[in-house]
Amino acid sequence: MKKIIGILGVFILFIFIFTRSTSKQTENLFSNYAIQKTRIGKTVYTLYVADTQEKRNKGLSDVQSLPVNSGMIFIFPNKGKYEFWMKDMKMSLDFIFVDGTKIVDSLFSINPDTYPRIIKGSSQYNKVIEIPHGLVTTTNATDVEFLN
Repeated sequence: MKKIIGILGVFILFIFIFTRSTSKQTENLFSNYAIQKTRIGKTVYTLYVADTQEKRNKGLSDVQSLPVNSGMIFIFPNKGKYEFWMKDMKMSLDFIFVDGTKIVDSLFSINPDTYPRIIKGSSQYNKVIEIPHGLVTTTNATDVEFLN
């Protein structure tokens, strides 16, 4: 019994260290990005702001994982049907297309294997939120709330 408890303790410690390490790597990767707290449904997300062409081009490419309830928001100066793809993506994503604060479209569980397929919303938008797949598929939210 003591052996099982010891093994379990080591496993929990490993998970804790790995999670903190992944979180620190992500923080370092996006250290020069503003953060936008955003509520979708009942959940608040921490979104890294891609508000320049360079940041929008890079997006979440090559990111292995993200902290819980985090993602990226792409902010465009004008409304349009901006195109995305899954080049160099390491995880599946949910896309939420936003005009002002209104959700105008969403695409769920877009797999990296879809590259080079183009991903875009059906209506014009000026913001796109990308979060790890599966986080918002159960919400019926029609709006987002920007908290800061």
